[in-house]
Amino acid sequence: MNDRKLSRACPLRTLILLVVSLTVGAAAITHQSFWMDEGNAIFKAMMPSLPDMWNFSKHMRGSEIQMPLFMLSLWGWVKIGWESEYALRAINLPFLAIMVLAFRRYRFWPLVCLTSPFVLYYVGELRPYMFQMAGAAVGFSALCQIVRQDPKSAETGGINGLLFSSIFMAATSLTAAVCSIGLCLGLVIARPHLLKNMGFWKRVAIWSPLALLVATYYTYTLMEGFRGAVDRGGGLLSMGFGGYEMIGLMGLGPGRDEIRGSDLIGLLTGYPWLPLFAAVIAVVWLIGVGEFAAPYSPRAKVALASSVILPVTVFAAVSVIANFSILGRHMSPLIPALLVPLACCCDVAVRKFRSRPFVAVAVSAVIACGIASSAMLRFSERHERDDYRSATHLALKALRDGQTVLWQGDMNAPRYYAYREGGMPLVNYLQRLESEMPSSRMFADIIFINRPDLRFEGADHLPILKRDGFELKERFPGFEIWENGYSKIQ
Repeated sequence: MNDRKLSRACPLRTLILLVVSLTVGAAAITHQSFWMDEGNAIFKAMMPSLPDMWNFSKHMRGSEIQMPLFMLSLWGWVKIGWESEYALRAINLPFLAIMVLAFRRYRFWPLVCLTSPFVLYYVGELRPYMFQMAGAAVGFSALCQIVRQDPKSAETGGINGLLFSSIFMAATSLTAAVCSIGLCLGLVIARPHLLKNMGFWKRVAIWSPLALLVATYYTYTLMEGFRGAVDRGGGLLSMGFGGYEMIGLMGLGPGRDEIRGSDLIGLLTGYPWLPLFAAVIAVVWLIGVGEFAAPYSPRAKVALASSVILPVTVFAAVSVIANFSILGRHMSPLIPALLVPLACCCDVAVRKFRSRPFVAVAVSAVIACGIASSAMLRFSERHERDDYRSATHLALKALRDGQTVLWQGDMNAPRYYAYREGGMPLVNYLQRLESEMPSSRMFADIIFINRPDLRFEGADHLPILKRDGFELKERFPGFEIWENGYSKIQ
C-alpha cells in the first residue's frame, strides 16, 4: 500500500513542481525593453533563414556566433511568431523547470532554486544562461549519481546523462564548454576503471559525433578570429563581482551603473548590509557543503570538487591573462555548486532544529534575503534594463522631425524595435543613424548616449557636453538624451 501511494505521489509531486516552476518563472519575466546583448541576439535570429542568420552573424561578429545551440533555438522560437519581449524571453521557462526537476531528490532544492535572485534574473533575460544552468543541473546531478557508485564498478548509470548535458552546455556557449570539461574531469577522477570498460566507450562513441561537431565549430570560429566582447577589462575583481551576482545580493545592492562608477569601499559604505548578508550566506553554504559531502568517499569528494575547481581556475586565468571580464553570467553553469549546499543546509535546519536552532535562523535569513533581492531585481527602477525601446522611439521621432542625431549605443536593439514598428522599410530608414551620423558632437542637434560612464570612460561627461552647448533633455534607464541648445532656440 505504501509503495502504491509513493508511486502515485511521485508523478503528482513532479507535476506540482512543474506548475510551480513555470508559474514562478512566468512571474520573473518582464516586459522591459531588450538591452544591448538581447538586441544583438534577437535581431540576428530574425533573419528569414539559417544561412541568412549565419552570414549576418559573421558580418556583425559579436559573441552570438559562439552560442550555436542558443541561436538555433532562438531562430526557431522567433519563427513560431513570437515578437514581444515577454513572449521571446519565455523560451527560458522549460529550462527553469528542467533545472528544478534535476535535483528534486533534495527536498529543499526547489525552494532554494526558485528563490535564487541569480536564477530568476536570467529566466527573464534573452540569453543562453538559463539553458546553461539547466544543463549544468542535469550534468551535476548525473555526476553525483556516478560518484556514489564503487570506483571499481563496471556500472554505467548516469554516464549518458552526464555526456549529454556536457555536450548540451558546450553547444550553448564557449565559456560553458569549460564547465563541461570540468564535469568530464570529475567523471574520470571518480571512476577511472571505466576507462577499461567497453560499455563506457560504447556510450562515449554514441555521443562523440555531436561532441566532435561542437569542438570543430568552436575551432573554426576561433581560427576566424571571433571572440567575445572584452569590455571594462578583466582581472579577479570582475570575478569577484560575478560571485556577488551569483550569491543573490544584486537586488539589495546598487544598480549596475552605480557599481561601475564607484569604488569598492564606497559601495560597502553605502550598502553596509551586503557584507553581513554575504557572511551569513557563506556560513550556510559551508554547513551545507559538509552535509552534502558527508555520504561520499574521499575520491568522490575530490571528483565533485574538481568539476568546479577546474572551470573556476580557467576563468581566473582568462580574466587575468586575456583581460576578459568574467562576470556571473559567464559562470552560470556553476550555480548548482552554490545552490545544492544551500538546499542541504535547509534540510539540516529542519532535522536538527532543536540541537542547532541557529542554523534555522541563518537559513531563514538566506531565503528571506533571496526573496527580497529577487523582488527588487524584478520591480526596482534602479535594476531596470537599458531602455532601448524608448530611445529608439525618440530617435525615430527626431529623425522624422529633421534633426541630426548622434547615436552612441548599440544598433541591433533599435533595428529590432524599428522592425516591430514598421518592418524592414523602417529599419532601412533607421540606418541613417549610422550612414548619416554627424562627424562630431558639434554637428549634432540631439545626442543619444547609452551608458555615458562607458562612452566617456574616465571622464565626467556632464561638463563636457554642457561646454559644447548641449542640455540634458531626458534620462531613463541606461540612456541620456542631450539637445543642442542652439538647435532648440532655432
